[in-house]
Amino acid sequence: MKNLKIFFVIFTVTLIFPLIVRYVFVQHNQYEQIPLILRFLDKNYLVNDWFVNISSRFSPRFFFILISGNLAKMTSLPIVYLLFFMLTGGLIAFATFNISKKIFKSNISAILTTVTLLYGQKMTLGNNDYVLRDIDPAKFAFGLVFFAYWLLLSEKFLFAAIIFSFSSYIHPLIGFEAPFVFYFSLFLATLYTRSKKPGFKKNLLKIFKSVGLYLLLSSFSLYTNIQYIFSGSKSNIPKGELFDILGKVSLPHHYMPSTWPISVYLKFAGFIILYFIFYFIYSKRLNEKIKNSFNFLFLIIFTLCVTGFFFTQILPVYFMMIMQFFRLTNIVFWAGAIIIYGGCFSISQIFRNIPNYIKYSISAIPFIIAGFDRIIVFSPGSFIFLLLTLTISILLTRSKKVSACYLLVFLSVFNFALVYRHYQLSFNLPYPFPTPETDLALWVKAKTKEDKIFLVPPGFFRFRLTAQRAIVVDWITGSFSDSGQVDWITRIIRVSGLNDYPLNQITEQKVYEGYNKMDKERILLLRQQYKFDYLVVEKKNTLPFEEIFQSSYYIIYKI
Repeated sequence: MKNLKIFFVIFTVTLIFPLIVRYVFVQHNQYEQIPLILRFLDKNYLVNDWFVNISSRFSPRFFFILISGNLAKMTSLPIVYLLFFMLTGGLIAFATFNISKKIFKSNISAILTTVTLLYGQKMTLGNNDYVLRDIDPAKFAFGLVFFAYWLLLSEKFLFAAIIFSFSSYIHPLIGFEAPFVFYFSLFLATLYTRSKKPGFKKNLLKIFKSVGLYLLLSSFSLYTNIQYIFSGSKSNIPKGELFDILGKVSLPHHYMPSTWPISVYLKFAGFIILYFIFYFIYSKRLNEKIKNSFNFLFLIIFTLCVTGFFFTQILPVYFMMIMQFFRLTNIVFWAGAIIIYGGCFSISQIFRNIPNYIKYSISAIPFIIAGFDRIIVFSPGSFIFLLLTLTISILLTRSKKVSACYLLVFLSVFNFALVYRHYQLSFNLPYPFPTPETDLALWVKAKTKEDKIFLVPPGFFRFRLTAQRAIVVDWITGSFSDSGQVDWITRIIRVSGLNDYPLNQITEQKVYEGYNKMDKERILLLRQQYKFDYLVVEKKNTLPFEEIFQSSYYIIYKI
């Protein structure tokens, strides 16, 4: 009966998760993903859009498109995405709760750790999250591999292999890197404890069998994606050029450690220091297998990150850059937070002789970390957040009643609702909130023919999906293929007039400024190259063409 109540609490926390964090159907990554799913559902969808055409061939997202598209045929794409989002949250929640419970032997500590890890801010490198307000293949894959790791720790090797293999189809990179890290860490942990625990050879054999099953089930994904990589390597495009396009122009915030603000490193370093403090405080109380697995997990990932740094910043290698090892710091944060948060919430139960004011302070640490960026910007909301955090810490330390446990969970969830109070909930809109761009796009959708092509400002990444019209290019939606990346940067350079700039000096800001200097000569040349029908420019940029629409910010010209 008690387990059923706990299950119900975790299920409820997962069920209301989209409402608390203000779930959005479409955010940045979906502007690349959803048009390809819509093409899968309708072969006539944006038949004249270069990005949809070139990206609808096989790519690392092919299987996610296949799964999403077939499920959408039975219901609708917004419902499929919402279900994926809730499934991801549920997988992370149950994995977090069970590992926390195994370590600290406390239901309330495990539940509060789960809520804080699921709802709160993440501190990782490379601008990555394992779950936040939207869903994409990478987040879905992280939910799957976290859950599979818990299955590994629980010695459910068969089911772990099945879940790991499924993640390889959802997101090939995470679906191969993360299982490798988890399997290898458990293998090393098992070897490390061989003198302390009999039967370690039997355990090693179980791990090898699980790995073998995982490789067998994921072999089709592995084979098709290796073929895709090799087909790209046969092109005549220099890898140095591809490195600059992806790493220095398009996505430096993901790939290039030198571009990340020092504050990101300081927060991550502070988090790691906290982890080691709590690790040593609780070291003798931690489950031996989990403790050793976490140790090797951190060692493997930090080794990969150092390797990634070397082959991006010192000796640039395109293949090593796109492996994006820094994304694995999601695993470091998740595992580290289980120790830190669980340790903070368990402090009053394990160390009874510590003064209460110290217990209050320590119990508040998880909320401080999880709401850090909101707290440092003082406002009435941040003040209430801190006040509620103190209340939760006092209740957690002083009250032993079961009813207080449910109150603590409610207050914790409500506290995080304050963090997201300014965001908008969006279950089916093709944009997270209205903007002048989306207003313009909706007018275009209603007033122009479906086969028309638009030249829009590079920042109009919502336009294609909102207007349901083909565009020449935008800043966000590139391509996975080598030729597609070259096509993307060529279009960006031409529409912004940056033909004389070295590739590695092109920035988002320069592209926007260049587009806003659009003149008749460049427009007519672009018209010959890309056959667009309409041009969108800022209102201040008056041009000698037929004006068909004007808003407070933009003008649409018919060319």
